[in-house]
Amino acid sequence: MPTLIEALTKLTDVHLAVVCVPHCRTRRIQQMRERAVELGVAGRLHLLDPVAPSQVAAYLATADLGTAPFLHFGSHEFALPNKLFEYLHAGLPFVVSDCRAQAEFVTEKGMGAVFPAADVVACAAAIRDVLDRRQALHERIVGDDTLLEPFSWRRQAASLRGLYRDLLGGESSVGSPRSETLLQDVHEEPAWRDGPPVVGIGPANFAGQGWAWAKALERGVEGLRTRVIKVDRGDVVTFGADDIVDLETFRRDRSWGELLERDAMAEWTHALLEAGRPLFGVRNGKDFEGDLRRLVARGVRVGLIMHGSEIRDPRRHATTTPWSPFTDPGDELTASLQSQRDVLIVKVQAYADQGVPVFVSTPDLLPDVTGSVWLPVVVDTRRWVPGPAVMNGRLPVVVHAPSRAAMKGSAQVDEIVQRLHEGGVVEYRRLRGVPPEQMPEIIADADILLDQFALGSYGVLACEGMAAGRLVLGHVTREVRRSARDAAGVELPVVEATPDTIEDVLMELARERDAARVRAAAGREFVEALHDGRRSAGVLVQALHLPG
Repeated sequence: MPTLIEALTKLTDVHLAVVCVPHCRTRRIQQMRERAVELGVAGRLHLLDPVAPSQVAAYLATADLGTAPFLHFGSHEFALPNKLFEYLHAGLPFVVSDCRAQAEFVTEKGMGAVFPAADVVACAAAIRDVLDRRQALHERIVGDDTLLEPFSWRRQAASLRGLYRDLLGGESSVGSPRSETLLQDVHEEPAWRDGPPVVGIGPANFAGQGWAWAKALERGVEGLRTRVIKVDRGDVVTFGADDIVDLETFRRDRSWGELLERDAMAEWTHALLEAGRPLFGVRNGKDFEGDLRRLVARGVRVGLIMHGSEIRDPRRHATTTPWSPFTDPGDELTASLQSQRDVLIVKVQAYADQGVPVFVSTPDLLPDVTGSVWLPVVVDTRRWVPGPAVMNGRLPVVVHAPSRAAMKGSAQVDEIVQRLHEGGVVEYRRLRGVPPEQMPEIIADADILLDQFALGSYGVLACEGMAAGRLVLGHVTREVRRSARDAAGVELPVVEATPDTIEDVLMELARERDAARVRAAAGREFVEALHDGRRSAGVLVQALHLPG
């Protein structure tokens, strides 16, 4: 430490902060104060109190560089002190003395400069050199996953348990951790960015929900900006976004991904990665993980959004409802979805367990990721307004527009409702590939909207129909209805119907028209309570530590 204090005389614009216990009257602290006064640098020596373990990295990140000025002495030659790894996780470049182990570590990793121990002139020169190169060194540290991950508590704990297992003879010899509560605050936190919030969202934007959540955030948080990225995979129906990129460019054009990542690293404070997919092309890997690590290393808070088929467990779902589309594990689609999900869930759950927020867009998905949070879908209630009162025509007009018919039980429903249409009981309109901007007018002209009859939940189209004051029919499990009621404070007004009961339900609605109108009118209240964006913005604000 004397070397650093003396170096201040040659670095007139530099301050030295020493984390210690300044109120203790130890001989070393008193000597530091006295030497600083002698040299006329007392105003640039700051003795600071320690902070809690969970705050160390963020606290250190307010500095420009970290130092370890060991003198040559026995164990110092082999020491890699904890402070080096705390600097590392704070994104700080290093200035260290030439004690063997730490000098090799800093030099090999390219993280700073080394000076001969106790050489004041060389120490000052090394500090000046690193300050001049600080930005480039910082980017080198936070941009290289291989620097941070090997020295995390999580990796070290796994390595130690593996060593104990080898030494003691197998898995049974190493019990479960019993000190989790004692160590719950012992983890590395990046230095999260502050300033005006900018949230990046992508690359799925299924049913326009990336855009809808973005606009809900902008309405709910003053000064917040968003950027929504959508990969166009040749979808028949497309939704708006800030950046729409075709699939070939996303996969092949490295410059496109580099430019988006550069913008994100320069501007974003938060990011929401959708559907387990990468956001910056495939430059960092074929799933979300590489992009997440790079964003977090730069101080960007990240959340994961799961929409449905990518994270839903077909095996579990088949036990929740007899109309599940996954009851046959040998079915080609079921087997494919199960295989993809089994790979993705391992990574998603690992990050959820580490505290990365994982959001699901519908409540039926909550059991599929332990610790996940329901992020309600959002509909624009300014576009979806109640049309004429339902059930006033001679025949009820019934509309069905599934986004993915095979997953919604549409085949059975089509057959039944088409038969009722031919029998003069209803007028059935089966929709395919209708542009989103035309849907409000089409739905307003209907009496009954058929949602889905296989998954046991409800989604965007059901909410749009309810906002428009239409009767919505679908199969919703008791568990999902309970979640919706608890969140909204009112009952979910979707009329329960399955492939086995839809004919009877439609016949009854056609007879009991007054009761049908009351049920339809309740839909708007439900949507305004849960799906107009306010609740979703609140969920994101809390989980992502956004202002407001």
